[in-house]
Amino acid sequence: DRSPALQISGGVFNFSKTPTQAELGLELRGPLRWWRLDVAGGLTVTEEESFVGHVGLRRDFRAGERWVVAPGFAFAFYEQGDGKDLGGSVQFRSALDVAYRITRRSRLGLTVYHLSNASLEDVNPGSNSLVLTYSFDLR
Repeated sequence: DRSPALQISGGVFNFSKTPTQAELGLELRGPLRWWRLDVAGGLTVTEEESFVGHVGLRRDFRAGERWVVAPGFAFAFYEQGDGKDLGGSVQFRSALDVAYRITRRSRLGLTVYHLSNASLEDVNPGSNSLVLTYSFDLR
């Protein structure tokens, strides 16, 4: 029952510090053949015209009949725009999704993710985002 999916998200960038910003995002996911992993790639834009592009891996774990918990890790590229200085363009994105399966092919969820350059740069403030998500299968 695994198929490619599109996720639409909206929420708060840098929610744990001030100033916060609104963000919107899209993510495309597709299944890999091993370990039930999905490859995921996406783009996020903030109200201060910062952009984050990411590509990585995630895995769904069922938590009951309708709930899904999905950790993920991705390599990310950050363009600051007028937004927060994250210390550099190369970032790492770690995420945790908790979603409710509305139907067999759609989910409504909440995602928290952290962006950090892992101290590759002298400045590494990191950022945390909290977003509401809706995803649906493309098949």
